[in-house]
Amino acid sequence: MHRSGTSLLSGLLQRLGVALPGETIAGDQHNPEGYFEWDEVVAIQERLLIDLDRWWPSEQGALPLPEGWLAHPAVAIAAAQLRQLLSVESARQQGLWAIKDPRCSRLLPLWIQLAAELDLPLQLLLAVRDPAEVTASLLHRDGPLVGMDANRAQQLWWRHNLEVVRDGQAANLSLGVIDFGRWFVEPEAQLELLLSALPSLQPTPAQRQSALDLIRPEHRRSDSAAQKLCIRPELRRLHQRLLRTPLPRRWPDSEPPRALCRQAAAGLTHQDLTQDPTRWKEWLELHRHYPAPRCSV
Repeated sequence: MHRSGTSLLSGLLQRLGVALPGETIAGDQHNPEGYFEWDEVVAIQERLLIDLDRWWPSEQGALPLPEGWLAHPAVAIAAAQLRQLLSVESARQQGLWAIKDPRCSRLLPLWIQLAAELDLPLQLLLAVRDPAEVTASLLHRDGPLVGMDANRAQQLWWRHNLEVVRDGQAANLSLGVIDFGRWFVEPEAQLELLLSALPSLQPTPAQRQSALDLIRPEHRRSDSAAQKLCIRPELRRLHQRLLRTPLPRRWPDSEPPRALCRQAAAGLTHQDLTQDPTRWKEWLELHRHYPAPRCSV
């Protein structure tokens, strides 16, 4: 899921000796150390989600992918492009290599299909972060740009995490869950947990220390803002469930909780506010992250 510590996890893997191929996206004010994302892969997957009318930060991004989406013409184009990239890279790489892009959470069945075609071993690592922190981070970064609100952010968190678990278990793939928050509480223990999920990775003591040096308190920028948010209890429970060891076999449906969807869809009308002025605070909270209306000339 976006804003879930995937960049920190990728940076750690790189320092531990995992190759991250391709030109990677440079850092900015939201990820100063970089995104560690193969820019060509990101561009292909972003275009595909748009073609499927599921651009990830939009309202449609919280919906399930269209029925039979793997047969969509846009998927054939994206699959051919990804297949070419993977074919070249698999012939070049000698050790462990990784691809990081939160969009893979929604498009995992395509990656499973490509890995089978190319006979590539596939290992999944899911970075999981407190839904309140993810929501706060999405509001800060994407609220002014795309009208991200707390309801949509929570729906995205729910769907992105559960679809990975569902599709990964359906394909009998190994899935390692990495808790973002634990890096800042028990970094050494968390590092051992990561390495246990990748038994073929044998970093040197210097590589281990280099990875630990990457973990800094400022990476947890949304912690204080998250404490002010009201998060649905279903998400709190799912967060705890995702951190269980071993992972449970039974899970809720990947469709976000109905109460959350109803709350997002209902909105507040002018009549609601006229009849009950006390709901102004609710209306302002709902809309405070939307872009201000532009004056049309």
